[in-house]
Amino acid sequence: MSPSRIPSWAQKVLILVLLLSGTALVIIPQIDIPHPWVYTPQESADRILRVEQHRRWVVTRAYGALSAENLELSEIRVRADALPEGLQTTYYDGAAHHQRFDFDDLDAWIRNIDEHIPATQQRFYHDGIMRLFTREHGRDTERVMAFSTELSDKTRTKDLSNGIRFGLQEEFGDDSREAIQIALQYPTDLYYPLLEEIGWRLGHDHGANAKYWREHEAILPEKTACWLAEGIARGATILLIEDDELWWPEIVKFRTNLPQECGPEVASGVAEALLIVLGDNPDTMLKQLDQVESQEDRKMVVNILDTKQETEGGEQLEALPNADTNLPPLQ
Repeated sequence: MSPSRIPSWAQKVLILVLLLSGTALVIIPQIDIPHPWVYTPQESADRILRVEQHRRWVVTRAYGALSAENLELSEIRVRADALPEGLQTTYYDGAAHHQRFDFDDLDAWIRNIDEHIPATQQRFYHDGIMRLFTREHGRDTERVMAFSTELSDKTRTKDLSNGIRFGLQEEFGDDSREAIQIALQYPTDLYYPLLEEIGWRLGHDHGANAKYWREHEAILPEKTACWLAEGIARGATILLIEDDELWWPEIVKFRTNLPQECGPEVASGVAEALLIVLGDNPDTMLKQLDQVESQEDRKMVVNILDTKQETEGGEQLEALPNADTNLPPLQ
């Protein structure tokens, strides 16, 4: 049974208590993330649409997380349907990353997903299951890969690499060297998503700083170091866009400290960041490209954006195709 909605008078009392306790400075700025106990589906959607464009995706994703922690799957579907179509994928992604279930009842949970979540969005939940398993057993690569095959058979989702990449990064990403060493124990066709995701963590934690790329370059197999750079570019660009800061000068500075052959991967990371943060508003996304003064650079990013948007389902968090045709193919 779902929790009942908090009345408005209780909300005001809560804010007063927060003010008196001194914690309001931390909590109140997060009120633009609508809590499902407080706001109806339509009220929540309206609040999200009032958030600045460059922060809307992260608020929507956090709203999905709150929904997963407090609502049944059937209610999550209702709230997703109230959102504009361009934000529904972000909402489901956030919810899927915070789903709660018992692995002993996995088959029943998968049936629940089938019943309540649209078919086009179910893969986020399947990746979320894979993510939780990887967090618990990530060092045991054979066990993770065996479970991936089992889960794929149960769900008909062929590619669960996003779940593995997220789980590995979240569990071991505090120590990027260890995370890379574990990633390299996995099959080689997973190197791209795993290394790109570890790169994202470095970019998220340290910005577009080539120092952290150089620390790992020597231990990476040939041609894979650029994948780490791609993730760094993605993580750094996302944060800069969220903070409404100029991001291209930082990316150019980062790129100049890398081998020239990593240029396409850096552009790929930028394109992925634009799609994640601004994918629900193509006009705003393209306007961000006004920062890119070089026509050659701009064309490269636009071409990758076009390629990404043409993929099946326009999946926001899917790894971009290899930018360099000389790199090993994705499986």
